[in-house]
Amino acid sequence: MVKKITMIQTQKKAGRFNIYINDKYAFPVSESVLIKYRLHKGQELDENLIEEIKLADDISKGYNAALNYLSYQLRTRKEVEDKLRSLDIHEDYIPEIINKLIDLDLINDK
Repeated sequence: MVKKITMIQTQKKAGRFNIYINDKYAFPVSESVLIKYRLHKGQELDENLIEEIKLADDISKGYNAALNYLSYQLRTRKEVEDKLRSLDIHEDYIPEIINKLIDLDLINDK
């Protein structure tokens, strides 16, 4: 069965969108994921792409949570990792999020 985006709806939470496939709610995404995958009404998606989009959104949520946590004060790598675990961010995504923060010099345990 063809899976076609029939509607993209803004959530009350800023920067979040609901994706509807074949007139049924399918999943939420962040604005960055919406832009990265160029999601638009009428676009056809296969199962693999849907899973990839959901994965990217989970990583985006974890990254945004880490940025929020770091915005209050400097944190160590371990503190950020522990915070992400407490927020039930999947263990496989944490290293990617941490590496992105290190690359941006937002975590520097030196």
